[in-house]
Amino acid sequence: MTDMDTATVIVNLLQLGVPTTIVAKAFNADELEIKGLQADLRVHHYGSSEIAELLQGLMFLAYEQAKNDILNGTPTIKTRMVALVLGKGLALVGKQSPEEFERLRADMGALFVDMKTGDLNSPGLRPDDEFSPSDVEVDAGDEGDDET
Repeated sequence: MTDMDTATVIVNLLQLGVPTTIVAKAFNADELEIKGLQADLRVHHYGSSEIAELLQGLMFLAYEQAKNDILNGTPTIKTRMVALVLGKGLALVGKQSPEEFERLRADMGALFVDMKTGDLNSPGLRPDDEFSPSDVEVDAGDEGDDET
C-alpha cells in the first residue's frame, strides 16, 4: 500500500466517523496529526471545525425558517410555530411581573383567536410588526427572591 493509498484510507475512515484514536492506532500514526486532519476535513466540508460556530449558523437558519413559517405558513403551521416559539421564549425570559405575564397571556390568546379566524389585520399577524426583546420587561432582581 502506497502512502497515497494510506492517506486515502485514513481520510475515508475519518469521513465515516471512525474516532481519531482508533485511526491513529490502526495506522501507527500520531494522534494529533490525525485530529488535525479531521479538523481540516470538517472545515472543508462544513466551513468550520468548531461545533459552536456550526450550531450558531443552524440557529440563524432555524430562526429564518420559523419567521417564514409564522409570516407565510398555513394557519396550522402558524399556530404550531407561534406556540413553539412562545413556549421557548417564555422559558428564556425568566421571571416576569404578574402584570406582564397576564398581558402576554392575553396577547397570546388574542393572537390564536385571530389566527383561527384568519384576521390578517390583527396586530399579532401583521408581518410589518417587529418584535424587540426590549418589548418584554424582565425582573432584574435575584432569582431566589419572591416578590409575591
